[in-house]
Amino acid sequence: MPPQRTPSYDPYSILGVSPNATARQIKSSYHKLSLKFHPDKAGSWSHDKFVQIQEAYELLFSKAQKLEKHLKEQERRPKEPSLPKQKTTSDKGKGKQTESRPIPKPAPRQKKNESENIPPPRDEALVRIRDRATRRLDAVSNHLREADEHLESLRHEVEAQTDDSKIGILNAIQHVSKFIDEKKSEVAAASEQIKGVPDSEWRKKPEVQEAVDALPHLSHKVNLLAAGVNTIEHVVEEFKSVEDEKERKRLYLMLAKVISTLK
Repeated sequence: MPPQRTPSYDPYSILGVSPNATARQIKSSYHKLSLKFHPDKAGSWSHDKFVQIQEAYELLFSKAQKLEKHLKEQERRPKEPSLPKQKTTSDKGKGKQTESRPIPKPAPRQKKNESENIPPPRDEALVRIRDRATRRLDAVSNHLREADEHLESLRHEVEAQTDDSKIGILNAIQHVSKFIDEKKSEVAAASEQIKGVPDSEWRKKPEVQEAVDALPHLSHKVNLLAAGVNTIEHVVEEFKSVEDEKERKRLYLMLAKVISTLK
C-alpha cells in the first residue's frame, strides 16, 4: 500500500484557523469556505481551492476531535492519592518518639515456565498500516454522518415552507439521502474488513487490501456528498429572496447538477 499522502499546503491556513482551534471552530470555518468556493457558485477556477478545503477539513477535524476526547478523559481520570510513610511509636525516653518503619518490598515476580505460550511479536509495519487505514476510515465515517445530519436539518426546514419551490428541493434532498445511505453501507463493509479481521488474517485476506485501496475513492465520494449538501443549503437560502423566474431556473439547474455529479 502506498504511504498516506501529506498535503503540500498548510491546512490551518486553508481553513483560516489556528493550530489551537476546536473541532467546532474548524467545522464552522469549513462550512463557510466550502459554500463560498464551491465550483457551482464560484466557477470552475475554484475547483483546486475547493478540494484543498475538503482535504484540510478531513485532516484537522478528526485530529481536533481526538485531542478533545483525550483531554476529557484526562480530566475524568481520578488522581491516585500518595501513600503516607508508615511510622511506629516507641515509649523509650520521657516522650513518645516516632520511628520510621520500612515499607516491605514486593515479593519477586516468578519466572514464567518455558512451557507457557508466549505470544508472537507484533508486526509493527502491519500495525502502522492498519492504524492509518482505521484513522482514515473514522474520518470518512464522521464526515458522512455530519453530511447526513446537515441534510436532515435542511429537510425539516424545507418541509415547513409553503413556497412552491420546496417540491423540487425535497426531490433533490431525497436523491442525495439515497446516495448517503449507499455510502453508509460501503463504510460499514470497509469497517468490517479493516477493523473486524484479526491481525493474523489481515495480510492473508484479499478483501482487506481491497477495502484499504478503496478508501481514497470512498473519501472522495463522501466529500462530493458533503459539497452537494452545502449546495442545497445555498439553494434553500437563495429561494427565500429570489422571485425572478430566470434566477429560479438557475437554482433548479444547480440542484440537477448536484444529483448528476453524485451518480
